[in-house]
Amino acid sequence: MKDFINQHLSSLCEVRDMENELLTTGRIFKVLEVDSNTEESRLAVEIVSPDFEPLPAAPYDLPVKIILFGGTHGLRVIGGHVYIANKVFWRINKIRNISDLERRDFFRVKVNAAGKAYRQSDVSFEEEPEPVTIKVIDISLSGILFRTEASFQIDDLIHIFDIQLCDDSPAFSTLCTVRRIERRPRGGDILYGCSFVDLSEKDEDALFSTIFKLHRLELQKRRKRL
Repeated sequence: MKDFINQHLSSLCEVRDMENELLTTGRIFKVLEVDSNTEESRLAVEIVSPDFEPLPAAPYDLPVKIILFGGTHGLRVIGGHVYIANKVFWRINKIRNISDLERRDFFRVKVNAAGKAYRQSDVSFEEEPEPVTIKVIDISLSGILFRTEASFQIDDLIHIFDIQLCDDSPAFSTLCTVRRIERRPRGGDILYGCSFVDLSEKDEDALFSTIFKLHRLELQKRRKRL
């Protein structure tokens, strides 16, 4: 594990708690080996501010997830516990691997974006169906939550497109499958929770870059309110 973390030295990272709350962003400054009873938890990493701003405080031994990107193997997620957290650097020890399946659910961000959608089964050889307008509530690497007046069913395959998550991001489009439906008692828009279908590595990287950018903006706004 030390070798692949070393590939992320000086790379940007994001630190989140176990409830996926964004704690800070930073850069991987150093990888250390510390005394430990188990081989897996011998590693520790030190994180510094990416923009020379003071880092926030964090409780000792707080379990965290560290999202690493910029290395030769792309995005990786590791877990650990806060050992030191001051304004200059954080040291995270008890480093362990986190599975690819688990990592896909870490990066969920609330957004206020519009887009379009239609049921894939409505596509014909002559023309595409008339799309409906959707309002995106949140998005992650694994799926999307949106609301619309249109009626879809569980397991419907939906084509979503023309979704711009932030001003300088490219329009996002993909296929997704409806997994849950929330209807409001008094009618109106219906909420649809969908999982992405066959999201390519290129699309996933682009989506994560946008989500990470939104997380950084969220963190900056939070710091200004403190």
